[in-house]
Amino acid sequence: MRILLGLVLALAASACGPRYARVTIQESGGLIVQLRAELQGDETVDRGFAHPATISRARITNILSRIEVRKESEKEATREPAISAEFLYDLGDLVSAALAKADPSQEVVVRAVRKARRLGIFTEKFLTSFVAYVLGDDLYVHLSRVDDSLPKDSEDTIPEPWPNREVMPFKVL
Repeated sequence: MRILLGLVLALAASACGPRYARVTIQESGGLIVQLRAELQGDETVDRGFAHPATISRARITNILSRIEVRKESEKEATREPAISAEFLYDLGDLVSAALAKADPSQEVVVRAVRKARRLGIFTEKFLTSFVAYVLGDDLYVHLSRVDDSLPKDSEDTIPEPWPNREVMPFKVL
């Protein structure tokens, strides 16, 4: 009886976390762009974002191209662009469109998977992910992963980024 009660309480406690509603803008070509809103019951929680926001795709592309990160390892510290040039222009279009479609409760969630061939035979996947939203007159971009190697078994589950959660050790410049 106690085991059953403990199981019921554990399941109830795990269901108390926030739930989210997602609207997919695009999910192809290695790019996944979604609008994510927190739910309370069946209603979305107004988070006060200044959405819908009209920012041109050229301006978003320019902003994303200027973000650099500094990664430090035991051997050296490297400085590199946060967004791969392979995705830069497509992401400018998609983030601009997503911000225009979003409402004050939705943030833009971006995951870009880059494939690289090694030795002409092996394929490796690298993930860059971030969350973007407009608050007041400012565009916020919270980087979660920057060219992070994805394990082979993560074909169907690409990790979702969250603001203010450190996943990788890097500094944004």
